[in-house]
Amino acid sequence: MVFDPATGDLLVAEKDKITTVARSVLDTGLSTASPAHAQDGVPLAPISIGGVRGLVVNRCNAKLYMTVAADGLLVEYDPATGKSRNVMSGLRDPGALLAIYRTGGSCPDAFHLLVSENGNYRTLLVTSQDGAFTRWLEIPVTDLSFLPSGNPFTTKAGILIGESTPASSPYDSASGFVTVVPLGLYDAEPPNPVVPVP
Repeated sequence: MVFDPATGDLLVAEKDKITTVARSVLDTGLSTASPAHAQDGVPLAPISIGGVRGLVVNRCNAKLYMTVAADGLLVEYDPATGKSRNVMSGLRDPGALLAIYRTGGSCPDAFHLLVSENGNYRTLLVTSQDGAFTRWLEIPVTDLSFLPSGNPFTTKAGILIGESTPASSPYDSASGFVTVVPLGLYDAEPPNPVVPVP
């Protein structure tokens, strides 16, 4: 699940598609909800891409990125045109995704992705424009979350990693969380977002 920063709608990756829950539905009954949200733009129509495991929004250009585990793909979807393209193929069991933005850069170049590739027990740092990647971690990752500065776990911003190692892996079988601090190189917010935050 991820929020569309342009509309505030919730995008939900289901088994066979991605559906949209309108912000006005989410705001119903909230005392702080603004009546203006009921007039938000039309939610995205369901996107027919099955088997989506990870889903993020690029706040530089409002494109969606998703991993499709069964096909070994990292896919970019442009809601404005309805077209998709494969950023990467040949991945082994891709899963969790995290959108991060390089500090000191500007949109669209600042946008990068962390992609867990569970079949190869690694997480990749990927540039969306050309699919170039660097091995970021050599552990199997089930979830990625950005921790803002001032969080209860670290003094600086960091990335919380959900780790689950199956017994068949070359690593010790274990489950837990590891916090990685990116030393100020990345942030959860783009430096100059094109897409407004609702």
